[in-house]
Amino acid sequence: MEKNRNIFASLTKRIGNQRLFSILFYSLLLFSLFIRLYRLADNPPALNWDEVSHGFNAYSILKTGRDEWGAKLPLIFRAYGDFKLPLYIYLTAVSVRFFGLNPLAVRLISILSGIGITIIAYLLGKRLTKSKAVGLVATLLTAVSPWSLFVSRIAVEANLAAFLFALGFRFLLTDRLFFSLVFWGLSLHSYNSARVLVPIMILIILGRLIKSRQFGRLAMTLVIFSLFVLPIARQILDRSGGARFFWVSPLDQG
Repeated sequence: MEKNRNIFASLTKRIGNQRLFSILFYSLLLFSLFIRLYRLADNPPALNWDEVSHGFNAYSILKTGRDEWGAKLPLIFRAYGDFKLPLYIYLTAVSVRFFGLNPLAVRLISILSGIGITIIAYLLGKRLTKSKAVGLVATLLTAVSPWSLFVSRIAVEANLAAFLFALGFRFLLTDRLFFSLVFWGLSLHSYNSARVLVPIMILIILGRLIKSRQFGRLAMTLVIFSLFVLPIARQILDRSGGARFFWVSPLDQG
């Protein structure tokens, strides 16, 4: 145990050299990018039906401003009847604009989200332990972890939501609440799980702000969060907002 501590202490001291640290950090990012891009069109061997839906709707938005059902700039996409949240599709429209309608364009947002999560892993690791070495280890583990690598090679809204939530959490740790609220608000429109997790975090923050009597920040939190929630409130009143819950509910007879 003592030997391992000495090795780690020595590694930490060496990484303190800025040039060495920069080489290691950017090498890890390039490695993370490489394993997410290598033979992307061949593995997975084809776009799945959700990815095809993302790509087609993104292309339709880009060319006509409407989705495949003719709805103009929707805030929720009917798609195949599963009513997808909009952020991934709108971002994909940008990548399709620059790279054309192909697997790379469809999966690019997820790839970038995966890279972003590896960077945040370093920032969180360093922040929580005050050690660059721990941050680099966190970056490496995140880069090669199957849960991150696999979903970064396909178009998955959950990967985008995870990145936005992690980014918001990073800003929260540095006491930049405004940016936390913005990125968490965006995550509400990327994947449904965020619509459960983010409100819990907001309630915790509101409780702390009330306890510390920071009423200015309390008002800011309520205003910004409400701006992102208002479109969701309308969706809940019709079938689109509850479609995913209906199909995965234990009460569904299907």
